[in-house]
Amino acid sequence: MNNISKTTLFVLTAMLISSTKIISDAETPPKEYVEIDTTYTSFIIKHSDGRFAEYKDLKRTGGDLRVYSADLAFDEGWTTENTESGEVKVSNNKWTFIIPSIEGDEYYTITQTKDTDSRGNKIDEFYTMVGVSSDFSTVLKNNEIGKLKIHASGRLETEFDKPTTHSFSQGNDLFTTPWNYYEISGESTGFTFIPYPNRVVIYSKIPTEIDINFGRIARTMTSFDKKIPIDSKGIAIYGINGRAIIVDRDKSILSHKRMRCTVLFWATDISTQVSYKSKVKRPKDPKSDRIGEEVFGGWYKDAGRTIPWDFDNDIITEDWQRIYVKWISN
Repeated sequence: MNNISKTTLFVLTAMLISSTKIISDAETPPKEYVEIDTTYTSFIIKHSDGRFAEYKDLKRTGGDLRVYSADLAFDEGWTTENTESGEVKVSNNKWTFIIPSIEGDEYYTITQTKDTDSRGNKIDEFYTMVGVSSDFSTVLKNNEIGKLKIHASGRLETEFDKPTTHSFSQGNDLFTTPWNYYEISGESTGFTFIPYPNRVVIYSKIPTEIDINFGRIARTMTSFDKKIPIDSKGIAIYGINGRAIIVDRDKSILSHKRMRCTVLFWATDISTQVSYKSKVKRPKDPKSDRIGEEVFGGWYKDAGRTIPWDFDNDIITEDWQRIYVKWISN
């Protein structure tokens, strides 16, 4: 058996063994549920009504909270490495836990209880993703043991024993702004993030400064040019006319930034970024790969190439805007 096939056998065996160890109440989950992905293996998930599930090194050790399934998130990346000695290393594991949905004032608290994984390796970064059905998803990244509380409303709270650098993000369909995603990072003993349709409110347990990014999920992100001061009095970020405006408790403006949009001149290799609701500069006329067979025929708003793009008057209103090239056959 060659090294590749040995590696494949090892990984498949490890996946099956590890998967079997953590299956809890295996059954088909309901249509509405909460999904939790982690890179750590010892923690407690606790519902606001007191039900909980405790795991130590991926083994269920207590609690009465139903866990519909607990398994390796295969698509998140078991990676293997062949060393000169023939040793196989497995890393970058993420584990998925499916638990009952929450609504109204309900919430879950996830407490990390150990800073090593099931193989005794020190965890460099704790990664937690919580998805509440199709409504929103939150990601927390931290390098010290901590706690995350996530509410059915999307409100989230972090907690640490000492000031810890950590970041969290949330994509939420609740937002009515042109963007639907925030990323926050800074050093604190804990942050609180409360989403509303046209704004978010953020608090820090201690005075600190944070970095803020916003945009569309998996699309263009916009960053503020400076760190934003924050304390227990909090700040709010409003979305007004494509601009994110940060104000303090006294309604004083701390900073503002218009959302960045990516413009794709489709289908060519030309792209650029501009501010939301601004004009885009006309690019140089492209040349077709089919030289002699077709020539450039202008830029258009629609895929059918029926409405020309007016570079003097039209503005960008999408975070991922396509302007379509038209070719005319000779």
